[in-house]
Amino acid sequence: MAGISTASFPMKGGDGPNSYAHNSSYQREGLESAKDLIKESVAEQLDMKQSISSSSAPKLFTIADLGCAFGPNTLFVVENIIDSVELKYHSFGQNQEALEFLVLFSDRASNDFNTLFRSLPSDKKYFAAGVPGFFQDRLVPKASLHFVHCSYSLHWLSKIPMELMDRDSPAWKKGRIFYHNSPDEVSEAYSAQFAKDMEYILNARAEELVYGGLMALVVPCIPDGISKLEFSDFKFMDLMEESLKDMVDVTWDVLSGPNTLVVVENIIDSVKHKYQTIDQKKEAVELLVFFNDHVSNYFNTLFKSFPSDNQYFSAGVPGPVQDRLFPKASLHFVHCSYSLHWLSKVPNELMDQNSPAWNKGRIYHANGLNAVREVYSAQFAKDIESFLNAKAEELVHGGLMALIIACLPDGVSSQSSDFAFIDLLEATLEEMVEEGILTEDKVDSFNFPQYNPTSAELGTLLERNCSFSIERMEPLVRPARKWLSKVPNELRDQNPPAWNEGRIYHTNGPNAVREACSVQFAKDIESFLNTRAEELVHGGLLALIIPCLSDGVSSHFSDLAFIDLLEATLKEMVDEGILTEDKVDSFNYPQHNPTPAELGTLLERNYSLSIERMKPLVRPARKYDKEALLASDMGLKQSRQPAEFFCKTLTASNTSTHGGFSVPRRAAEKIFPPLDFSMQPPAQEIVARDLHDNSWTFRHIYRGNGPFKILLLSLSRVFLSANV
Repeated sequence: MAGISTASFPMKGGDGPNSYAHNSSYQREGLESAKDLIKESVAEQLDMKQSISSSSAPKLFTIADLGCAFGPNTLFVVENIIDSVELKYHSFGQNQEALEFLVLFSDRASNDFNTLFRSLPSDKKYFAAGVPGFFQDRLVPKASLHFVHCSYSLHWLSKIPMELMDRDSPAWKKGRIFYHNSPDEVSEAYSAQFAKDMEYILNARAEELVYGGLMALVVPCIPDGISKLEFSDFKFMDLMEESLKDMVDVTWDVLSGPNTLVVVENIIDSVKHKYQTIDQKKEAVELLVFFNDHVSNYFNTLFKSFPSDNQYFSAGVPGPVQDRLFPKASLHFVHCSYSLHWLSKVPNELMDQNSPAWNKGRIYHANGLNAVREVYSAQFAKDIESFLNAKAEELVHGGLMALIIACLPDGVSSQSSDFAFIDLLEATLEEMVEEGILTEDKVDSFNFPQYNPTSAELGTLLERNCSFSIERMEPLVRPARKWLSKVPNELRDQNPPAWNEGRIYHTNGPNAVREACSVQFAKDIESFLNTRAEELVHGGLLALIIPCLSDGVSSHFSDLAFIDLLEATLKEMVDEGILTEDKVDSFNYPQHNPTPAELGTLLERNYSLSIERMKPLVRPARKYDKEALLASDMGLKQSRQPAEFFCKTLTASNTSTHGGFSVPRRAAEKIFPPLDFSMQPPAQEIVARDLHDNSWTFRHIYRGNGPFKILLLSLSRVFLSANV
């Protein structure tokens, strides 16, 4: 919730030698001194029966550590509090149901919560959440805390008193950074700000603590009777002040995941609307949002992205979604989108050489054996079951859960176009093995931890769990796009005229290839429009933005130049022997850009929808300096023969015994004079001039029985030594 705001100066993050985690022994000594006091206070002052009975969850005890920072200190405090509370609780009777503990670790959003979450013990006996915010502000809903702890934090002010920077104020502290050696007006300004902060803190905690709850504060104080000038703990301020004065003459230059927030705002708006329709006179509902992800998630970045005017309390909860993360019956609404298709672990059988599901040479089940897919499916089923069982305990009776899961349509295999990137990744890893960059064992040990079930498969798993009833389940269709739902079969069939041999797109292919892609696009558009026609209400509207070719422009236009580059790269990899020709022939880019006329015909053919408006969206023209363009090689000059070129990145291996580098035969035949193959071996000398006007002499030689062994050997190796 919005409240006090000020500049944030967090403790040094991480786990390095200069971090707060390794430089907080002073605070630890104070905490150890207060340990017995906290135990005594819990035993004597905590009204256990009253505080628990006044809570909405009778067997839940919630602890908040304010200004927790990170490192071992906050964990030490929490363990001490829990041990003390358990001892007090068990003194009421041995047969009582065990308490569940929820610990809220709170500090400013700039705190290093990532390091804190990673340091949580694996065998902790409490649920944990991080709460970003100022402890002078309200942090959690009313009457939700049983015990509040705050140590070595309250002496930090929420903001610097404005009078200290006002030149017209008697409290202006020019040339000083603290109040211990300043006029009384400075000390009074500090004191007044501290009093305001304490008032905020106590008022906020009074609303958050349950009746009978307890709060323990450890605040560094100056002993009564000792002046601020005599207090030895302020000596370091003198040293810092002197150092800053020495640095006055030095000039310093200082450089200075929206999705989840959108979802939360949508849920909150829906809940508030429902709440107000029940009774508009009711007291406003307070909302607490838990943001959950793995410990390695960037919680620090998430917390910093929270809007200052958010209408809810918030906390970060580290842990896998399949585990219990919250106390029983503590959640009213659970949302999880695009997460459950990630497996909790890679099935062991995929890396077991004795298993029929050993996935040797592959990283996914898309092109694997049936046994591989079955193992993925079984792991997904286990994960879903664990997830549902955990959420069933955490949700209140009558609560709601919304899941968005990436699924395959029923009847579509795992070899659909959506997995093309995995094929590309798999091929890349294979090439790295052949190049000696990776070992074969290393690749065999990696499997992509993702599984996309079919809609029917997911429905069966959800129905199998008796804790939930499916209120609604329907497909969410992504907006229309230029990507084809699948690559036309004809492009990979060596018999029909549309076989796209040696190419990955229809840009440079025969007309039959483009026609096959066009037919597939027409089928996809028809399916899309028919589905939308059923879903739209009468009078509804559908807006589509589809990248098109201009009428009369061929598919060779510049926006597809990157495909030509990719195609040329793959050909070179075939020539180098890195990829096989069959591998390239099996891949086709699943995209089709229609012309506006072609698109209009397809839209008009569907009688369920009428075209209300159709117009081109023209991107802003790029601006060029006319004189600079004409002066450059890109300018319109007299025509000349187009240059042929070939790019080769030289590596240290090129300086080996033969001292040369290979060039694909196709490139060599275009660029170099023809070799005389009657010679044994065919060879010639070439003199080349580089961009710096340096001349280099090479021996151009053909070697080997294969067609791809064309080498350039430097006569002196000087070129390689200078350029590798």
